[in-house]
Amino acid sequence: MKECRKCGEKKGLCEYYVHKDMLDGHLNICKKCVKKRTRDYRINNYETCKKIDRKKYLKRREAALKRQSEYARENEKQKYIGWIGNILRRAIRKGAMKKHPCSVCGEKKSQAHHSNYLEPYNVIWFCDYHHKQWHRGNKPVYPKNLVRDIKTLNT
Repeated sequence: MKECRKCGEKKGLCEYYVHKDMLDGHLNICKKCVKKRTRDYRINNYETCKKIDRKKYLKRREAALKRQSEYARENEKQKYIGWIGNILRRAIRKGAMKKHPCSVCGEKKSQAHHSNYLEPYNVIWFCDYHHKQWHRGNKPVYPKNLVRDIKTLNT
């Protein structure tokens, strides 16, 4: 139990915010009083708080827009890579291409690995384990203009 410096009530430590600089590791004012103090300050200093909030918003917005554009750029590449996978699956379904066992261990349940996404039918067949092993030791090589080149493949 701890006594609040503002309201004087004795409350459990869960009613106080954690504060590393205090001896007991908790603020001397209870959560209820801190919230009231913050609310009163924001009402009495509306314009100042509005300016500070606007600065914080713009800073967060800029970072969010940067993340969104990076995600969109990466996601665009993934979208086209997915198209290449669809081309291969369609060829297997139509019988134009045959699924093979893992080229390392011979496991029948295998996955197609594309070394070059511009050649959708040129694949190496790996089981799940060996496919993951391959990616642990190697980084996929994407052609510089992958998105543009794949767009021309589809036309």
